[in-house]
Amino acid sequence: MYHLIDWPVAWCPWGARGSGSAYRHTEPARVGGLSFCRLLGCPFRKPGSAYPPRPELSASSLLYNGYIGMPLIITAIAQTVSAVLFAWYGLNALLSESMVAEFKRYRLARFRVLTGMLQVAASLGIIVGHFYRPILLISAGGLATMMFLGVITRVRIKDPLPAALPAFALCVLNLFIFAAAL
Repeated sequence: MYHLIDWPVAWCPWGARGSGSAYRHTEPARVGGLSFCRLLGCPFRKPGSAYPPRPELSASSLLYNGYIGMPLIITAIAQTVSAVLFAWYGLNALLSESMVAEFKRYRLARFRVLTGMLQVAASLGIIVGHFYRPILLISAGGLATMMFLGVITRVRIKDPLPAALPAFALCVLNLFIFAAAL
């Protein structure tokens, strides 16, 4: 899976000698790509070098090699959802009186502040991790572990299954983010 900071290729709308056919660059794209190529010429090709041959495209190569950016979009959406939800839930755990009662019901009252602080820190880590992968791995892995323990806690206190579904869904979401960052 690719992230914005280490996107390995860019599509050039100019193609070879301005023909408009899209050729794939082999150098890292550090700038926006398409609009930059159209306005100022191709910044990713060394002067005088030829474009590499057009890669063969198939449905699987489009999805798994990221030629159309689908994994980037999906992981970016997943990271945004995770960061927003955990920032909200972490702040709620720190500031809400109803969460004090919930943690007492879970028999984990002494861990409420720690849980809230870890969730807020990990949500910031998910955002920073979009640009620095080791932080993303730590944050997503930690949140997935925390939500797995949340599911176990719900089962332990005999909550109904629908009460454990949000923790399970967030565990799966963060496992996806973790796996995509590997």
